[in-house]
Amino acid sequence: TLTYTILKNMQVSVTGCITTATNISIMPKIDGYTVVSIGDQAFAGCSALQSVTMPNGITEIGDGAFQSCTSLQSVTLSNSITEIPDGAFLSCSALTDIQLGDQITKIGRMAFAYCTSLTDMEIPDSVTEFGEQTFMGCSSLESITLPETLETLSAYMFQNCSALESFSIPDTMTDLGYLAFVGCRNLKTIDISANHPTYQLQDDVLYSKDGTELFLYPAGKTGTSFTVPDGVKTISDGAFFAAPLQSVTLPEGLEWIGSGAFDYCTSLTNITIPESVTAIGDWAFRQCSNLTSVTLPNSVASIGENAFGYCSQLTDLYYNGTEAEW
Repeated sequence: TLTYTILKNMQVSVTGCITTATNISIMPKIDGYTVVSIGDQAFAGCSALQSVTMPNGITEIGDGAFQSCTSLQSVTLSNSITEIPDGAFLSCSALTDIQLGDQITKIGRMAFAYCTSLTDMEIPDSVTEFGEQTFMGCSSLESITLPETLETLSAYMFQNCSALESFSIPDTMTDLGYLAFVGCRNLKTIDISANHPTYQLQDDVLYSKDGTELFLYPAGKTGTSFTVPDGVKTISDGAFFAAPLQSVTLPEGLEWIGSGAFDYCTSLTNITIPESVTAIGDWAFRQCSNLTSVTLPNSVASIGENAFGYCSQLTDLYYNGTEAEW
C-alpha cells in the first residue's frame, strides 16, 4: 500500500501510497524499518483516501502531504509532531475530523485552506504561530477555539470563512493580523474581556484601547448606517470590507483611511471625507458599485492606487475643487 525512502539508522519516510487506498493505519515499522516521517506530497491527490491514523513515532509530515485528498474525512496525527507544514491538508474538501497532537507549536501557510466541510476546530494550547491563509476558504467553519496564550493571528487567516459568526480574542492577543477576517460576510460578534489590554468593543465594533483606531466592523452586522465615533484617527486596512452599509459618517479628526477599508461595500451610496483626512489607501473604496459621488477635501495629500476602482456608478469625484479621474 505504501512506498517509502530508507533513511539512516534503520528509519524510513513514507513517500506515497496506491491511489485506491481508502483507510490507512500506518504501522510503527515497515519491513523492519521504523517510520519517522511522511514526505512532501506523499498522499497528495489520493482521491479515494478516507481516513489516516499514524503512530507516535512519526515526528514530521511534509509540505502538502495530504493536499487534495478530496475524500479524506478523518485524520489522527502522531503526538510527536511539532509542526503542520504549508498546505498539509489544502483542499481536503471532505475533512470533518482532525485530531491534533498536543506538541504542535506551528501550523503553516494554507495548512487547512479550502477544507470546505470543516465546521469546528480546537487548536492545542501548544500552538504559538500560524502561517498566512491558514483557514482560507473554509466556508463551513462555524467555530474555532484558539490557545488562551496566543499573541497574533496571521495575514488572511480566516479569509472567506463565510459561516464564521463569532470570534473570541484572548487577552494575550496584541495583533489581529493583516485582513485576517476579510470576506467573513456573516461575522456578527467579536468577544473580548472588558479588561483586554489592547482592544475594546463598542456595539460589536472593534477599536484600539485608546479609541483612536477602528480595526473591524463585522460584515455580518445588519445596520445600514454607521457613525464612526469622535476620536478615531485611523480606519484600519479592510476594516469595513463587504459591510452592508448604505451610509457612513466619518468624524472630524480622522486622518487615515486604510487600504481596502471600504472595499466591496456594494450598498454604500454616499460618504463625506472630512477635512482632517490626509491619506486614502490603495483600493479604499474599490468595488463600491452604488457609490455615486465623492468630494475629497484639500487636506488629502495621498490617494492610493485604485482607491475608487470599479465604482461603476461613481460619476462625480471632486478633488481640490476640480473633477478628478480615478
